[in-house]
Amino acid sequence: MNKQLLVICIFCLVLLNGRAALALSGEEIVKSKCLTCHNIAGKGGVMASDFSQDYKLYDPTWLSKMIKAPDQVLAAKDPIALKLLAQYNNIPMPNLNLNDEEVAAVLDYLRELSSAGGAASTETTANQENSNPVKAMPDIRGNATVGKNLFNGAKPFTHKASSCIACHHVGSPSIFGGGSLGLNLSDSYKKYGKQGLWSMLDKLPFPTMKPIYDTRPLTDEEKVHLIAYFEAAQKQSKAERRPYLVFIFISLVFSSLVVFSIGRIWRDRNKGVREEFLEKVRGKKK
Repeated sequence: MNKQLLVICIFCLVLLNGRAALALSGEEIVKSKCLTCHNIAGKGGVMASDFSQDYKLYDPTWLSKMIKAPDQVLAAKDPIALKLLAQYNNIPMPNLNLNDEEVAAVLDYLRELSSAGGAASTETTANQENSNPVKAMPDIRGNATVGKNLFNGAKPFTHKASSCIACHHVGSPSIFGGGSLGLNLSDSYKKYGKQGLWSMLDKLPFPTMKPIYDTRPLTDEEKVHLIAYFEAAQKQSKAERRPYLVFIFISLVFSSLVVFSIGRIWRDRNKGVREEFLEKVRGKKK
């Protein structure tokens, strides 16, 4: 009897330790991949929800689907996902390609955060300031020209990382040059804002970018210069759209006049011949 009780106790301890390890791995996933956009009780990114509240607000099954494949949930026009997308400036959550075990670990950590009121454990609370992956934006004056040169590769990054233009572009890639693998960043300043762009550039949590920049990170000055360039590009893009709209309007009016004129000419091309023919027909009938 005592042996059976001992076995049960050992089994329970192993199970509890396993769940603690699962929650810890979920904590590590959240810290390394999620806090650039999300936050925990206000600490972290500003572009997505507060993880300390998510488990209270949303069904665990829905949360699991959203963590696993957010792109598929959005593609299915899920009403909750669409509402969150609109709430956070239409910034879609990237698919982090987490496996089922990692999804379960993150969900377990969110549940622990919820029950602890924003701190998963005493250790997490004590280390939250230090574990926050998004640094405060430094008080550095950005230079749009330097940012443009960094973006285009005219000026190399300090740690020799690939230039942004290899994958991204500002404006049309066919006219101005640039890659099409990544997002069009023409409206990135309007979409994400200064703080949002800083959060992304500070850690670059996206799966295709992490292998490139993890070992060759951007300096704080380079991040600020890039943000200044995106801000300038946004203003320039808005100013450039006005003459394009006027040109398009004039072109449409001119095209309509040409089509109308051709139609009139085509309709009247044999008017004299038809009238002469009709007069002969009428004469014969009389």
